[in-house]
Amino acid sequence: MTRRSHLILCNGAVQKNAPTKHRRNAHTVALNYDAIDPAKANVEIGLPRFVSSLYHLPVRVLDLLEIAAYVFSADRWLKRGAKDLVEYDAWGRTIHYVIRVRDHAFWRRTQVSDLLGNAVTWATGDHSHTFTFTPGYLTPATGLFDSAEFRVESTPDTRIALFSGGIDSLSGTIRHLKQESGPLCLVSHRSSTDVQNTQKLLLQALQSRYPGRIHPYAFTCRLKGKRAEEETQRSRSFLFCAIAYALATAHRQNRFYIYENGVTSLNLPKREGMGLARASRTTHPRTIRLFEQLLTMVNDGDFAIETPFFWKTKTEVLQTLKENDGSDLLDTSVSCTRTFENADQKTHCGRCSQCVDRRFAAVAAGLSEQDHAGLYTSDFINDTIDDPETRTFVIDYLAQAKEFATSSADRFEHSYLHELAAIEDHLNDVPKGERMSAIYGLCSRHGQQIMHAARVLNDPTRDIRKGTLLSMLSEREYLKTPITRLSDEICGRLSRAIPITFKGQKPVNENDFNDKIDGLLNGWRKEFEREHPCASFARAKMIPDHFNLARDFLLECKYIRGATTPSKATDGLAADMFKLPPDLFKLFVVYDPTRAIVDDGEFSADFESRGRNCRVLVVR
Repeated sequence: MTRRSHLILCNGAVQKNAPTKHRRNAHTVALNYDAIDPAKANVEIGLPRFVSSLYHLPVRVLDLLEIAAYVFSADRWLKRGAKDLVEYDAWGRTIHYVIRVRDHAFWRRTQVSDLLGNAVTWATGDHSHTFTFTPGYLTPATGLFDSAEFRVESTPDTRIALFSGGIDSLSGTIRHLKQESGPLCLVSHRSSTDVQNTQKLLLQALQSRYPGRIHPYAFTCRLKGKRAEEETQRSRSFLFCAIAYALATAHRQNRFYIYENGVTSLNLPKREGMGLARASRTTHPRTIRLFEQLLTMVNDGDFAIETPFFWKTKTEVLQTLKENDGSDLLDTSVSCTRTFENADQKTHCGRCSQCVDRRFAAVAAGLSEQDHAGLYTSDFINDTIDDPETRTFVIDYLAQAKEFATSSADRFEHSYLHELAAIEDHLNDVPKGERMSAIYGLCSRHGQQIMHAARVLNDPTRDIRKGTLLSMLSEREYLKTPITRLSDEICGRLSRAIPITFKGQKPVNENDFNDKIDGLLNGWRKEFEREHPCASFARAKMIPDHFNLARDFLLECKYIRGATTPSKATDGLAADMFKLPPDLFKLFVVYDPTRAIVDDGEFSADFESRGRNCRVLVVR
């Protein structure tokens, strides 16, 4: 695959500063903020002003803040590609940065730039992020910050924590305020007006409940004069960590805290093709350890990133919120990743992965009344799920939960061997020999809790409407393989479409019938790709005798008419079946308008008994 590289010039850096291999045929973007040239600024970076009469941030920390802000801005500027290119590494970008810095002697060290590149590359899932640093950046640091000044008054028991306004950070905040003493500095990101307003209301409620304990520090980092091309924001954790580190140094602390449940942090793939950038690694153990190593270098001494909720599930985080008398604030928290899609006064889209996880966990924790449907633009629990991507995610989510709940430790380890290899060495708080067992226990508890929520939601007294969560649960659709689900969808559509298509005029012959079927399937293909991204099909008649086909199953069509008896059709299907690869699933669609087949079930069973991985659909 040909991958286009991107060259990002920052702080007034010029193209000739980049190594030759990164200048060749690269897509070049210059990113600068107001401090360099207000007329040419295309990035807005705002932070509470750390500069005061008592404290000045070291130039190395100012560099770190700018580097993280530019990485985040480039991440949003450069489109990964269409969603149907997600498989394998199609979303992985190649990005090289040239950044003018203040502490050039530090950043030019190979050990530093390599660790920075490796950390950002892993966190974003891209092909590579590499850096060239050049000297001569002397623009006053105050140009980076907004106009709000404050005086740092640090105490030994001050704690710095990231605060997104979601369930996990809210629960961690309340637990700390309830169980520990000392001030709490909360770092949050201003990403949109709606999120900013919601965070403000939540912080006001916390400050009212715990007066004098909370010190919020919000920062802004966004593109200026351009709408973001990319919404995945995989580099956001780096920006968060840079800001938290700067605040920690101002308070003379050598650590900060990230409250995120372990199941979300691990983010084990729910199906094939979910690796690399498709799956978020924001708080993955390896991400945390890499950023921790980088900050230790910047700090010239040990620095730690603590993750107190790593061994909790989302349900257990909600139970912690309840135990610390904070469940009444649940409806004020925001977990949604698509707040720009919300309507009216809704705070959640109801379709993204975070919304789905939140709603199931709230049911499992007995907090569905606090996390009510009125918060959601789309109510996937009670209404028809019209969006194919949401439907697919809900099924994948339930299927994985069922797998977690029922797998043995050995089967679990075998299923996620590749992913677990990237996790085990980064769990320093658990003895090495106990890490796999601890991860299995965490995921198993999550699966059991979500299956409990599914049983609660599967109310037998409610009317079952097609396309709702209740119909998914009652039909146990999440237990079907991706191939079976796609096969069911194709069969359902063809069963409805074929009688309508040939109501006025029957096919001239089998070739005519096949041409019409191809037209129908091609018209639906985009919808199939959206709702069934991990299963694909091909038409057997279009496949050469010798082929290497990257498909999950093949579809063949037969038309019974005139001299074509059912037994002849069966023999023909059997012949087709045995000339096709045995490991591929085969779907045979038989059009029998004259009812030559007396017993559809017997016909299908007679044929399917001759081989495996096959299904027969008879349509009239």
